[in-house]
Amino acid sequence: MAACIHASRTKNPQKNPLIRDPNKPQIDNHVYNYVKYCRPTFPDLVSCKPISEKNSKIDELGDDLWLKMKEEARSDIDQEPILSSYYVSSILAHESMERALANHLSMKLGNPILPSTTLFDLFVGVLTEETDIIKSVKADLRAVKERDPACISYVHCFLNFKGFLACQAHRIAHKLWSKGRQILALLIQNRVSEVCAVDIHPGAKIGKGILLDHATGVVVGETAVIGNNVSILHNVTLGGTGKACGDRHPKIGDGVLIGAGTCVLGNVRIGDGAKIGAGSVVLKEVPARTTAVGNPARLLGGKENPKRLDKIPSFTMDHTSHISEWAKDTDNLYDVCPTDTTRKNIFINGFPCKNPAQITASDFKSSGLSKEGDTDNFQRSSTTLIMPHAHPRASEMMFVGKGVVIAGFIDTKSQVFQKTLKQGDVFIVPRGLLHYNLNSGFELATVYSVLSSQNPGLLNISDAMFAPVVSEPMRDLTKKLFSRSKFGSNQIKNVTSFRY
Repeated sequence: MAACIHASRTKNPQKNPLIRDPNKPQIDNHVYNYVKYCRPTFPDLVSCKPISEKNSKIDELGDDLWLKMKEEARSDIDQEPILSSYYVSSILAHESMERALANHLSMKLGNPILPSTTLFDLFVGVLTEETDIIKSVKADLRAVKERDPACISYVHCFLNFKGFLACQAHRIAHKLWSKGRQILALLIQNRVSEVCAVDIHPGAKIGKGILLDHATGVVVGETAVIGNNVSILHNVTLGGTGKACGDRHPKIGDGVLIGAGTCVLGNVRIGDGAKIGAGSVVLKEVPARTTAVGNPARLLGGKENPKRLDKIPSFTMDHTSHISEWAKDTDNLYDVCPTDTTRKNIFINGFPCKNPAQITASDFKSSGLSKEGDTDNFQRSSTTLIMPHAHPRASEMMFVGKGVVIAGFIDTKSQVFQKTLKQGDVFIVPRGLLHYNLNSGFELATVYSVLSSQNPGLLNISDAMFAPVVSEPMRDLTKKLFSRSKFGSNQIKNVTSFRY
């Protein structure tokens, strides 16, 4: 038999600090007539709201979604009967998604000091009166189901995905905030932060179709704005730059994808359909349909001609396109190119490259590979000469750990600068300059190198890698380098060159 328990809420109601005094001035009090609603404590409890007062305007797709969730709940009960009580009290006992969500959030966020019954009255009032919120809730459900492969059903998301639940609790808190009930809104924010590890200020504005994937560590500031159909991963911060007041937080456009661990700081705009790579720190505006990555974040393809995305990244959830290409030297013509052996003069930092349109596979072969050489290169022990090379994006600092070494580079005036280094000495090569090392002692030498970039690049003019035949300019350069050392030219024939 169904029962409606409402006497305790109409006769001698207990005072609660969260319920406003009716004798005091009210702010849009007609929106929050919370005493009309009853908490479904038991499965046979039905709504106290008269049928004539029920909202007749039902989102047809939303109504289908709620029916679908009930079907999924029954299916789950068939598979796991021990969860029947949980599914009944959370889903099947409720006549609408609004009441089910209010019940579930109140159970999650309630504690002995802040009773879940009080929170239920508050939540169900807001959700029932503010129909735009429940439309956003349904759009969020569809977004999670469509974009997250870990989501096996709508009811699974509704009950278990804390990113989804944190977002819906924020929608309620934001509505309270906009109605002038800041203290109550901040209290809800605090409880969501404690329970879900998601900290969204109730002043932030969030669109619909939102996916907070994993969600742990998400922080959104007071004046932040998030558009529609946005996907945000865990440990994302949409914050300020310091103590600036006023409008100080990011503005995220529609269809944006923000990777895990990203910080977007300041009142900057992320354009519609843009993608932010994981771990980036964004301090400037990111144009629509572009990709930014790095610390500080930079546009892939450059500021003048950035690569444009042809699909909405928040829908595809593609985190690596273009970024994986940027993170390494995939194009061997960028830092590595065959030598133009028709030229006789040596340029500042090596030979001029061939025209890429004229390069063939034979350019990467060398007759030098067929010659006898020393392959026993354990810890560089048999390497007499580290062949000339350069790092276009990094300076190099060398430290001699053992032995005597000659280190040198060719400066911008085509002059050779070199120095004899002993154990403990340090030698620094400026970025992009052609440089080399020679073992100048009579024992094994060890040199440690540190580069100023994780992506230094490499330009190497060794014959084994670049020239199809042993070039005359290369032979002349090698002789000149050895002529400045203690070795004679007869020792060149057994040199092992390598790339690192």
